[in-house]
Amino acid sequence: MRRFILPLAALTLVVLYFASILTEEGPVRKTFLEPDASVVELEVRSGGEVFGFKKEGGVWKMDRPVRWKADGGLIEQLIGRLKETVLENPITDKEDRYKDYGVDGGGDYVKVVSAGGREYTLYKGRRGPKFSLVYVRSKDDPFVYLVKSSFADSLPTKRDDFRDKTILSIPEDEIREIRWEAGGNSFAVTRRDDGWYAGERKLQAEEVSPYVARVTKMSAIGFPDDNRLPEGAERAGTLYIEAGEEIRLDLYEKAGEYFFVKDGIPYRIAVSLKNGVFKEIKGG
Repeated sequence: MRRFILPLAALTLVVLYFASILTEEGPVRKTFLEPDASVVELEVRSGGEVFGFKKEGGVWKMDRPVRWKADGGLIEQLIGRLKETVLENPITDKEDRYKDYGVDGGGDYVKVVSAGGREYTLYKGRRGPKFSLVYVRSKDDPFVYLVKSSFADSLPTKRDDFRDKTILSIPEDEIREIRWEAGGNSFAVTRRDDGWYAGERKLQAEEVSPYVARVTKMSAIGFPDDNRLPEGAERAGTLYIEAGEEIRLDLYEKAGEYFFVKDGIPYRIAVSLKNGVFKEIKGG
């Protein structure tokens, strides 16, 4: 009788093993943020700064460290990458190991608030064995995970990173005239019923269209410290745009850096933008 018991027990174990495989659903893949979550607030600690953003009337605004309109495209990109961050590959759930991975709560983090008021917090830790990986821990989950670092690569690190840097954005068909004065020189292009003119010379579309397009959509590369012109900056020119009303941008320069001042706000601009705007269209 005993010789039948051991084979029967072994067969039972084999059946149970394969039954568990057939019925197992596998590890549950969960993301830090649900794909359909509607985010209305975002708080980020990164690069030694705390950044705060709120969505009001469909527009993202920055309230920390400065109050300013935010770059909604960059914020939505970060939110999208948070929704793609899968919490898998658990490393440990031991609290005394959190600091080893940089996820004890004393470092960088992202806090998200949904339209329903739910809060999600993700602590960002050290980079993993590959730079494309990073250790994280969700506030609502005791485990440390190793995840793709795409969200971490999208975090702001400087106070101007997520500020909206748009200087001007005007539909081309609203512009009637563009003129500038700089260094004792001046130039103007004017739209008439039959096209653009420089003085009495009619310009070809291929001559003037790139110039007008450049003026209608201008962005800064940053802002001066404390949102003030550098001491000693000198006025170098003025750009005027007629589009229902006159828009004036004063150009300042110091040590090879250029700034547009619009409505009292200084924007740091690329030299290429300055050169592309303050030029004459020669044509043929």
